[in-house]
Amino acid sequence: MTVPTQEEFADWLALGNESMVVRAFAQAGDPKETSPQDRFIRGGLDSAFVLAADRLLAEPDLRNALSKIIAARREQYRILQTMPAGKWLFTQPHYQSAYRLLNSGRRKIIQRTPDEFQAHLVSWEEPWLTSMENHIQKVRTKRALSAYFIKLVTQDLEIANRFPYRIMDALHQFHHLRTGHRVAEELKEFPKLAKKVQQLTAPLLESAQSLRYASGAENSEEMGLCRAIIELELQLQNALERRKQPATTIPALGRSSERAGERFFIFRVVRACQNHRKDAKLVGATMDLLSLDGFDHVFDVRSVERLIVEFSGKK
Repeated sequence: MTVPTQEEFADWLALGNESMVVRAFAQAGDPKETSPQDRFIRGGLDSAFVLAADRLLAEPDLRNALSKIIAARREQYRILQTMPAGKWLFTQPHYQSAYRLLNSGRRKIIQRTPDEFQAHLVSWEEPWLTSMENHIQKVRTKRALSAYFIKLVTQDLEIANRFPYRIMDALHQFHHLRTGHRVAEELKEFPKLAKKVQQLTAPLLESAQSLRYASGAENSEEMGLCRAIIELELQLQNALERRKQPATTIPALGRSSERAGERFFIFRVVRACQNHRKDAKLVGATMDLLSLDGFDHVFDVRSVERLIVEFSGKK
């Protein structure tokens, strides 16, 4: 099968990253983007999500409101499975094999076919609705905390937090963004860049340390700038010290070669499988994923095992 284009990957990832709460309760005229300042004021929440969460909590029939989220999630999955990138990935036997290995004996979130997924939804839909209804009722009157609570209780169900999304993102980076090669080069250049920044900030740091004792106003703009410069210097020093120490991810990622892309893909697979780092099935699943269309290098099992050990931080 032909590997999806960069646009097809990007379209799939954009839809997968949409909040099901926003999809269920968005209205015409809602902001599409949030400025960095607005996001900071809202504690990292998009304006669109805050508005959608408020509408959810304002619904007189809470169970019906939560059912809208379930419906939005179903529709989101249905579309993702029929988009070019979704068809390409989910119909490949190697992806299906990897998913079965990592989910045997565990509750499955996405199935191989839309019909199987729809059947699975029935098994957890009612318990989820009951649990969420009870929890949300407790915070319904605390408006200041409402949006944050809705984000907390729904984020684990968001597609962007699930295995298929993370694998699709890793494939996008491998096939079109060459992220692994960029990471390898940047890791090699990092010590030089950090030292250069230290040299540039040295005069500022000296002035900041003097101003810290000369200024009598704790909340003055000068004091704020001094604290920021000193904090930057400390972060740089810590980063350089960590760079000197043996790291769990840097050695393999920092080796520049024609296989830097594949190594970074394996790193992303390990990160996507947080619950399987000590599971022997992760090796088999990774081998399956490295056999997807578009990979032309054949890794031997021992090489993959060594990389997984390194990326997992296991000795």
